[in-house]
Formats: sequence, C-alpha cells, structure tokens
Amino acid sequence: MTSIADAGAGLAIIGVGLLGLLIDFIPAIVGRKKRNATAIFALNLPLGCTVLGRVAALVSALTRDPPLPPALQSAATVLCGRCGVFCSRIAVLQFLRRKVYLQTEG
Repeated sequence: MTSIADAGAGLAIIGVGLLGLLIDFIPAIVGRKKRNATAIFALNLPLGCTVLGRVAALVSALTRDPPLPPALQSAATVLCGRCGVFCSRIAVLQFLRRKVYLQTEG
C-alpha cells in the first residue's frame, strides 16, 4: 500500500515542478512572437528565478516592438536567414537559383 502512496507523491512532485517551470518561463512564453524573443529567453533563463530578472523579462515581453525603419519596411528587402542581413529580394532569389543549379549539377 505504501508503494501506491509513494508513486502518488512522486507524481505530485513532478506536477509541482512542471508548474513551477511554466510559471518561471511566463515572460518567455508571452514574448515568443516578438522580434527580441531570443533576448527575452536569454534574460529569463539565468535570471528568471530572481524577482528583478523576472520583472525585467516580463517588461521586455510586454512592451510594444518599435517600428522598423522605413528602409526595412519596403517590400524590396528581406532578412536573409543564412547571414542575418537585409538583402534585396532579387539577390535572395539569385542565391536560391544558384544553389538549386549547383545541387542539380553535382
């Protein structure tokens, strides 16, 4: 009979631990769609257990993203997923065509 009680206690401990992790990462969950989501997570991971770190991450997650500069708002530029630089769409298409061409040749 004690083994059933021990198993129930173990499940309760696991449940409380998972709930604690969920509460600890609320700022990262709230800010997951923001441009600086990685920075929010990076702040929350080591400092989320402190009140100051959690408040700073939550404030960062709840603030509105600043608007993009006009040069980056145009449809002519796109963020390159490979190098992280804003490039023209034409340059990205040329790169993709070259990559496909090299794959078919090799």
